[in-house]
Amino acid sequence: MGDPFQPLELGHGSLVVRNYGGGGPLRWGETWRLTIRNGQWIVAGWDEDSLDMHRAAEGGGEFHTSVNALTGDVHDSYDPREEDAPAKRAERRVCQLPPEWRSPPVARIGAIRERNWRCDAKLGKPL
Repeated sequence: MGDPFQPLELGHGSLVVRNYGGGGPLRWGETWRLTIRNGQWIVAGWDEDSLDMHRAAEGGGEFHTSVNALTGDVHDSYDPREEDAPAKRAERRVCQLPPEWRSPPVARIGAIRERNWRCDAKLGKPL
């Protein structure tokens, strides 16, 4: 896969940081959008992607979560592998970020990484 740390980008007033990695049947990626508000660096949003090449019955598939920490919108999706599609359906969900996680300071990235951001009963809870 190469270097997990991708070049930094500037776009739409934000610093964009991307990391990718994986091994064997697993791949993952994360994108962080950081911006300055009231003189403080904050997390404007993040995306989490993962690909598990195992069959759907074993938890495999493609997962994507996109969080806009400015508006609180969370978009969450799951797509089964093509050969699993008839047995398992794709999922698309939308929900709201808990208020305490809106526009968090950059120092909270570690805590963000340790939580579940999928739109279900565990939204925002530790993994």
